[in-house]
Amino acid sequence: MPISQHPVDTRPVVAHELPQLISLFVRYYAEECAIELSPPEVAFVNSEIERGLEEGYLHLLLAAAVDSTIRGFIIFQVDTPASDWCLRPGSGFIRELYVLPEERGCGLGGRLVAAAEQEFDRLQVPSIYLTTDDAASFWAAQGYRDSGLTCRRNGGRIFEKDLAGVSG
Repeated sequence: MPISQHPVDTRPVVAHELPQLISLFVRYYAEECAIELSPPEVAFVNSEIERGLEEGYLHLLLAAAVDSTIRGFIIFQVDTPASDWCLRPGSGFIRELYVLPEERGCGLGGRLVAAAEQEFDRLQVPSIYLTTDDAASFWAAQGYRDSGLTCRRNGGRIFEKDLAGVSG
């Protein structure tokens, strides 16, 4: 049932939800990146997410329905040399955003982004960046600007946003 007909909460992941999240992450990779992850790759993704959450540099928010089904997620971090991706130390980096196709167009992606921005603001992060190759209009609608740069690591366009006054 789409979000418009079913209440959804944006909140941090709970440990017992990680298997459901990893399953959704595998779906995301297949749909959005056209990459089928092998069982060893899935195990690696799971261990990297668990490690990042345990070490505190990785943050993960879910959009979950009252029946606990995950409808989307956002993975983000404050760049630090401890992470496996650090282009701008001290900046916020939105690593992944995914909303189930049947939930798109109802504002759920924007709610996940806003929740991540509030967390970045709480952590006193001055700016956020991300890379995208096909969602430029979505990010522009969220207040991100195209930097004019292309990321050498993944070939995506780099979008940026300053956080001054996000919570105020």
